[in-house]
Amino acid sequence: MRKLLIPFILVHFLVSCDTPKNKTLKEGIWLATLKVMDHQLLPFNFDLHKNKEGQYRLQI
Repeated sequence: MRKLLIPFILVHFLVSCDTPKNKTLKEGIWLATLKVMDHQLLPFNFDLHKNKEGQYRLQI
C-alpha cells in the first residue's frame, strides 16, 4: 500500500503545479438570466466586445 501512495502523491503534485492560464471572456452574443420576484427567470441577450484599450464593452 505504501508503494502505491508515494507515486500517487508525486503524480498529484506534478499535475497540480500547472501554470495558471489567462482567463478571458469570449466576445460575442451571450444569453443570461436574472432571477426576479417570485423566483421567475428573466432571460436576456447581451453583446460583449473588447475595445482598443483592452476593456470590455457590454451592450444589451
